[in-house]
Amino acid sequence: MNIKCLICKKNFILKRAFKDLLSCKKAYVCDKCVKENPIKIQFNYLPLTNHQLEIVSLFEKPYLNYDAFIIEYSQIYQLLATRNKPIYLYDSFVLKEQNLLEFDYLATQLDDDIIILTNTYID
Repeated sequence: MNIKCLICKKNFILKRAFKDLLSCKKAYVCDKCVKENPIKIQFNYLPLTNHQLEIVSLFEKPYLNYDAFIIEYSQIYQLLATRNKPIYLYDSFVLKEQNLLEFDYLATQLDDDIIILTNTYID
């Protein structure tokens, strides 16, 4: 099965074994791009007035096409969703004083900690 990599735009072949020949196996990134752009989950915790802001970033390199890693992204989101806290998604999150004040206000209104899931976090 020929598939186009969403990062390098080159065609690659999805290799299958006999046991998964008839299953629906999805891949959006070639092996080379997976090795060059590994998911490195980083957790950053910032204190707010009465709560906490948790920033979960997935990549070190900014502006990757996160659609290429949508399967992994959704699995991480589902794992975070089990914690029953508000989750906000950002493509790239740059921390500014104004953002911190807005999230502090939001956390106070929701009376809960806030989780931000982002591709890259720049402070």
